[in-house]
Amino acid sequence: MDRQDSQKIDIHTTETGFQYHRGSALSIFKSDRREDIMALIWACLIALGVYANVNHGWGFAQLRALVGL
Repeated sequence: MDRQDSQKIDIHTTETGFQYHRGSALSIFKSDRREDIMALIWACLIALGVYANVNHGWGFAQLRALVGL
């Protein structure tokens, strides 16, 4: 595979002829599965943070008081 072909690995073409890059070659992760798992972990952490803030009133002010800042 030469340099020109290596840049065309993940290019898709629509019915109108528009070409776009799917983006997986630009990822910082080694595999799509690892990227999906990290996204799931971050989504769960954000959801737990929102849950704690809404249902228990844990906000930044309470966390700062807890830590002593």
